[in-house]
Amino acid sequence: TRRFYSVGEHSFRVGRHLWIAYPELSAELRACLSLLGYLHDGSEAWLMDLPSPLKRNKVLVWGYLVAEARLEARVEAQFAPGVRAKLEAAGVDVQAAIRHADLVLLATERRDLMHPGGPVWQALPEPLSGSISETPCTGADFRDNLRTLYALIGLPFPGDDVLQTNS
Repeated sequence: TRRFYSVGEHSFRVGRHLWIAYPELSAELRACLSLLGYLHDGSEAWLMDLPSPLKRNKVLVWGYLVAEARLEARVEAQFAPGVRAKLEAAGVDVQAAIRHADLVLLATERRDLMHPGGPVWQALPEPLSGSISETPCTGADFRDNLRTLYALIGLPFPGDDVLQTNS
């Protein structure tokens, strides 16, 4: 990338996009979906991120994929208990919504942050209309938005001791 861009910033932007993309949902359900967007790459706090083309070779990386799925489920159970069930009860296809938002952000990141050229990419949806600012979101932005989401959902905020930031 042309500047440092963390998994945390990517997750922040996925969560924010999910909030904006579903105005028909109640504020509580939008907060639930947004929170899951924030957490969607939570396993990468313990596992390295593998590029998508490598992940598609399921034979080569099956052990990684099993560990990733287990960690993602654990992160969600710890930091968003009952949130997925609440969304699914309301008829929201959580997996599809998060996957689409993730790809929209990938398309936007490719356009705004990555060097031109490079390998051929999978077909991506249209990127966001606005560009990713040259100023990264801060740890405080991430924490403050999470605090708001937890309040809207009615869950206790995990606390600053869990969400250490450098800001």
